[in-house]
Amino acid sequence: MKRRVLLLAAAGLSVASAMLTLGQSSDLPANNRGAVAAWEALLKLQTVASIMHTTAHPDDEQGELLALLSRGRGVRTALLTLTRGEAGDNALGPELFDALGLLRTDELALAGRYYGIDEQYFTAATDYGFSKRADEALTKWDRRALIGDRPSPRRPCGADPRR
Repeated sequence: MKRRVLLLAAAGLSVASAMLTLGQSSDLPANNRGAVAAWEALLKLQTVASIMHTTAHPDDEQGELLALLSRGRGVRTALLTLTRGEAGDNALGPELFDALGLLRTDELALAGRYYGIDEQYFTAATDYGFSKRADEALTKWDRRALIGDRPSPRRPCGADPRR
């Protein structure tokens, strides 16, 4: 009887793995495909926990924590980034301002695939540089617009962008 249950479970995992692999591109990280992805999907069924990690701009996220919670514990994870980092430095290329914001957004989406983030969101806030006080930040950002802003969802990190 135990052997039969084990065989059925193994068959179920094989089918789930095959279903998850179909239609996915090979440019996804290995842990977003096949048996590992099936295992992580089953792990997420065992918990009702959810977390939303909030950061000011890309590169502020705690990737280790997001990966541990999502991939290790099966927690549904979301990342809310207030800006796209368009006022940051760029030591690797000529992109500045809006072009840099697009580049950093794409980098964060790629990193999110590795972290196992389920959803990513951005607000309409614009990165203006560095401030030390909240009142200084609120002179740059329209407080009412930020509070009333509905974050724009980005496609789930594991989704195939060609679909």
